[in-house]
Amino acid sequence: MPSHSNATTFTRYLYLKTDVKQALIGAVLNKDLTSSMYWIFELFFSGFQEETMDTLWQIYYDFYATLNPLLEAYMKKKEASVKNDKDREMFVATFISNLVVRKYTTDVYMLNKVTNEIYVDDEDAKLTLEQMLTTKNFEAITHKWASSSDKDRLVLVKDVNTYFANQNIKTKIEKKNTNKHVNTQTIVMARLMQGFETHRNNEEKENAKKKKNLYVIPEQEYIEEHRTKGVQVNQMCYKFFRTVVKYSPDQYNMVSLNRSNVSENTIDTFRDGRKWLFAAYHTTPLWHDRIVKGGGIVNEDATTITWKSDDHEEDFYEKYWFDTDEQPLSIQQMCIPLSKRDSKVFHTFQEKYNNLGMYFPCEEVLECLCE
Repeated sequence: MPSHSNATTFTRYLYLKTDVKQALIGAVLNKDLTSSMYWIFELFFSGFQEETMDTLWQIYYDFYATLNPLLEAYMKKKEASVKNDKDREMFVATFISNLVVRKYTTDVYMLNKVTNEIYVDDEDAKLTLEQMLTTKNFEAITHKWASSSDKDRLVLVKDVNTYFANQNIKTKIEKKNTNKHVNTQTIVMARLMQGFETHRNNEEKENAKKKKNLYVIPEQEYIEEHRTKGVQVNQMCYKFFRTVVKYSPDQYNMVSLNRSNVSENTIDTFRDGRKWLFAAYHTTPLWHDRIVKGGGIVNEDATTITWKSDDHEEDFYEKYWFDTDEQPLSIQQMCIPLSKRDSKVFHTFQEKYNNLGMYFPCEEVLECLCE
């Protein structure tokens, strides 16, 4: 599929791909299995299969690894057994089904976000690693790891593991990345928080009684329900579109965490069928394949798609001309919702979703993330 770096990336039902990922996080954290399945398969069946796997593992480490370390080995074993597309579909449904029933924190997600977007505090930078660990200054530790050379990172990992061992904590940070789907920093932070969670449990003696881990096996019907649908006989394409756009990505107010309002150019592209088709040809595997198979001919200079014949064009538009500019405003805003971003969006997020966490950024940091 040819690349087009400036193109907006749509999914099969013309959501923004970035919004779909945010919607998925919101649905999973709210334990909404129906919406979670809708969003994960919106990404998967748009042709972003590898990115779907990356997204699932990112959500696991960002939110679930701290409190559910055993789920990692279970899902890695499941992934290793994937042999074909059918297996991969079931893996995706299984991962979602096992996330929505579990407890979580926002610690790793917020540590990654703060480290990537905000400079280290001057006073924190002066602390030794031992001081950071003793005071549980997770933010300082993350900044220290992120700003260190590869050689110094190995030393840091060794020192943290020694600290854990001295505290009778079995958790160890690996020297190398152990999951190709996420970056090393995410795994390091997840292991760090797992270690301190073990320490917290030891102090509170909550681990005296070993809890049994239960795993969910989803029904095949979850997958079948979300397979890509097509226009039925005697059904108008623009009416079909309204039946498949079921939820807003901002259903749980997650879009504002990732973006402010989209540009007028993006909205114009969505409303103009010829523009979104050209963009989707370059960015969305499903749409690229449809256009090629439908006899589409791409003119890169004119940024247009023409057709091998009038019959090819008519057949394609009967199936896929969603008439987005004529859709009700409610449908248009479900596909591309307006952002409700304000200075309290991350404060609200933390207050709602981090009841079990250990990392609580100060008000100044939370407000800086909104700028």
